[in-house]
Amino acid sequence: VQTISGRGYRFVADVASQADFVGTGPATSPAPRPGSDALSLVVLPFASLSNDVDQADFAQGLSHTIATDLSRIAGLVVISPTTAATFDDHDPDARQVSRELSVQYVLSGRLQRVRSQVRINAHLVDGSSGQLVWSELFDGDDRDLLSFQDRITGRIANSIGREIFVAA
Repeated sequence: VQTISGRGYRFVADVASQADFVGTGPATSPAPRPGSDALSLVVLPFASLSNDVDQADFAQGLSHTIATDLSRIAGLVVISPTTAATFDDHDPDARQVSRELSVQYVLSGRLQRVRSQVRINAHLVDGSSGQLVWSELFDGDDRDLLSFQDRITGRIANSIGREIFVAA
């Protein structure tokens, strides 16, 4: 990219077709797709264990943030939260979700709030066997929900990233 004074930018690199790079290594390989040898995962919408609308919104935001953080792990394909939301109305079987979305792992969770305390229970399940690969319980205070959410998503992303690559 080159800066053109008073006008903006222009692209100045040589352009080649993808066919010119066949077999040249991972730098030119297309992004992995579900169903391939790449690791794949879906983050189902976290369930709120109350009828509180604010708590349901927090649970949904938490699942979206976790999906975003996990999508940054190289070599991991994460299904869009919008697609995952199609499983929001019920408690689906991880094996069924895995088959329908062609993913290897399913992450789900439950959110519970009692007064100012928040508890989140997250589970990572192997989609082919239905076996629990990883789970964690998170407790915190709701005084600063966004920082609590960041702390949780960071721990989940770190833990799950390790667990998925160990399992693979």
